[in-house]
Amino acid sequence: MERAFYRGLCALVAGAMLVSCTKVEKNLSVVCQLADPGLIDWDNAKVSVDTNIVRYAGKPFLKVSERDKDAEGAVYSYIAWKGGMGPFLSVKTAVGDRVVEDWRAIKLSATEAFIAGGAFQDPKTVIDQSWILEPKNSRIKDGPQLLRARKSCTLTQLSSGKILISGGLDSSGSPIRECECFDPKTQSVSKFPPLSMPRVGHTIIELGDGKLVVAGGKTLSNLSNAEGDLTSSIEVWSPARNKFEVVGTAKRASYQPQLFLIDKTRVLIAKGHVFSGNTETSESPPAEIYSEPGSE
Repeated sequence: MERAFYRGLCALVAGAMLVSCTKVEKNLSVVCQLADPGLIDWDNAKVSVDTNIVRYAGKPFLKVSERDKDAEGAVYSYIAWKGGMGPFLSVKTAVGDRVVEDWRAIKLSATEAFIAGGAFQDPKTVIDQSWILEPKNSRIKDGPQLLRARKSCTLTQLSSGKILISGGLDSSGSPIRECECFDPKTQSVSKFPPLSMPRVGHTIIELGDGKLVVAGGKTLSNLSNAEGDLTSSIEVWSPARNKFEVVGTAKRASYQPQLFLIDKTRVLIAKGHVFSGNTETSESPPAEIYSEPGSE
């Protein structure tokens, strides 16, 4: 899918040298690199994300796409058009209209968004359904049945055009490992290797060589808390090994971090949230960079 990339010369962050934009063809979350990350003191980095600009010390550092927010906004607009409000999506089922919450959406194209999973209200039931939304026509239609019922999952668009559906929560509210892929061309889902650990609130990004990096989220390290605890583990799936494996840890665990591709082998991890007890806070841990082993 063709993406419009930010071009032109960019203001520098930490020196007197101009740096041109980096274009990474295989990832849709393409960034424009404004300075060498090696020049930045990441332990004390002041990173903020507003609109689609990542700022370091108040100055632009990366420009990123806004695919997921576009899709979510389209679904909310559809809900409002139908006379609804908030995150509650009304869909037609064999037993009449039902309200879905805890769904996730991602943009497929300029005319379609993909919605996956969620939970019906009254009675509350985690579901294995998906939908295709056509925002311009204010129309929603059934997508393929998922292989696993889940809510609050993570959706990631791959360079192949497929959508990776990963993790989320089951009917008991516990994080799950299972993954599957939705193919927009065939309108079907297929199996994908599971995460190395159950996760919800994680983020996945594709590297230039096709590997997938997973960071953040909660897992079942504390069985007394059904919703799990934050994990700092970083895992990677590679086409060669075809499985997710833990490759290291972040300096601090976070929930729903934002991952930005700096180049083909490095990922900026920023902007996630931390918890105070079981309560999510607005506090974000310091930004850091994940580098593929041997790439430095």
